[in-house]
Amino acid sequence: MSTANTLMGLPMGIIAAAYFAVTKQPALNSKSQMVAALARAVDSGQITIADVRRLGQAQAAMPVPQPGRTAPPSPPPAPSSTWAAAEMADMRADLNNTANAVQQLRVDLGKTLGSLSAQADATNAHATSIQGLQQSSMELGQHINRLSVRLDTSAQASQAEAKSLRAQVQTLADSLGQIQINPDEVAKAIRAQVEAAFAPIAAAAEANETSSEVLRVAQAGPTGKASALDLFGLDLTDVKGQPLMFTTYGHPEAPEVDPCFIWQESIVRHLHIAQANGRNLWLGGPAGTGKTQTMQQFAAKTGRMFRRFVFDRFTTRDDFLGATGLDNGSTVFQPGPVLEAYTTPGAVCLLDEVGMGQPAALSALNAFLERQAQVAYAGQVWHRAPGTMFPAADNSLGQGDTSGRFAGVQTMNTAFLERFSLLVPFAYLPASLETEALVRHTGCTPALAAHVVDAVGHIRGRVAGGEIIDAPSIRQMVAFIEACRVLDPSEAWRSTIGARQPAESEAGMAAAYAACINESLVRIESQKV
Repeated sequence: MSTANTLMGLPMGIIAAAYFAVTKQPALNSKSQMVAALARAVDSGQITIADVRRLGQAQAAMPVPQPGRTAPPSPPPAPSSTWAAAEMADMRADLNNTANAVQQLRVDLGKTLGSLSAQADATNAHATSIQGLQQSSMELGQHINRLSVRLDTSAQASQAEAKSLRAQVQTLADSLGQIQINPDEVAKAIRAQVEAAFAPIAAAAEANETSSEVLRVAQAGPTGKASALDLFGLDLTDVKGQPLMFTTYGHPEAPEVDPCFIWQESIVRHLHIAQANGRNLWLGGPAGTGKTQTMQQFAAKTGRMFRRFVFDRFTTRDDFLGATGLDNGSTVFQPGPVLEAYTTPGAVCLLDEVGMGQPAALSALNAFLERQAQVAYAGQVWHRAPGTMFPAADNSLGQGDTSGRFAGVQTMNTAFLERFSLLVPFAYLPASLETEALVRHTGCTPALAAHVVDAVGHIRGRVAGGEIIDAPSIRQMVAFIEACRVLDPSEAWRSTIGARQPAESEAGMAAAYAACINESLVRIESQKV
């Protein structure tokens, strides 16, 4: 109920007295106007309804000043008939307002009762739905119980079957015993079977003088693909997480696999780029860092034909590309080792010591080293076979020798060097891998291998300082360990390592041997082989 309606319910005398007390104005003839003024004062927080009643009662005994006059001290006269009539009219208006409010309450109550009835009906329907759900839940629970029983029965049967299978597998494993499968031996056996099956065809082709054509057809393509993990024992992937895959071939002239060879991740990744994209590799580094053996073993692991041509300063293009000669009385062009590999699918042709070759002779290779090249030479067009690889090996990365240790190594012609997209520096193996390689190659104890690796590492450090000219290679370390089984350590050292050094290194090598080689340890460990 509003403030005005509440005030309208108070007597006129209270309203008039309170109006005078609050506004300091004489009472008006209209009760509603005075109520409106008091309601504004109440709503604005100046006074409260209780203040209105209190002020009205307190002022009731005091005269209410009329406009323009000062209130006399005597009691106020009785209200006039006009004032009484106005008060009656206000009361009737209040009664009408109250009646209207009661009627509105009846309407609102009816609406509320109707809403409550609708809600009750919805509640009853919801209760009915809940009862149906409860019934469905009970039925579902019964179904789950039956299914659980069936699952228990199935699980017991599966456990019994699994137990039986484990027993069978264990029996099979026990029967296998210590059988070991060597992948290289399997590949060798398969190759032998293929060669045996191919022998009658080769014999017939030779009799018909078509052996070269038959051999070319037999070696025309790859045999499959294998991962770096399968071939080299390194689990390598590309940036997408895909395993690095290598194309394999079945060439009968592929080299034998060396199980003692140590593969390095960076080298294998570069080999993958080269074979996957037809790029040429330039392998640069000191002697004995494994450049030649890396390419030979790559060919062995992937079943490729391997050719190696070693350059020197007297090499001519006829030496590696071929020349015209006599064949059964006829003059014919006879391809050299490079062209032989050039036309064989998947062949690996190592251009070794290429820095020793003369730029004029090497320039003949420029066109052949292009990807998918077709080169006119010696009266015919030569097509580069699919998958062929032409790595170059040198003691430098094409910039010649600045140390003076590799006499004759020249700076390469820029056009020739541009044919090699990947320049791969080769260095000596880390001490741990070099120790492992010595153990693999010689069968010596790890203690002896580690001792020799430490001594040679010290010597290699002196090479950088110029005290010693050439650093011993892993081949020399292998030879030293093998010689110590028969010779005294000092003599074995002199025969396999010391004597290979120039005269200016003699003093440095002698000092290094005395400081680094424990002859007693070498003798004791050599006896354990």
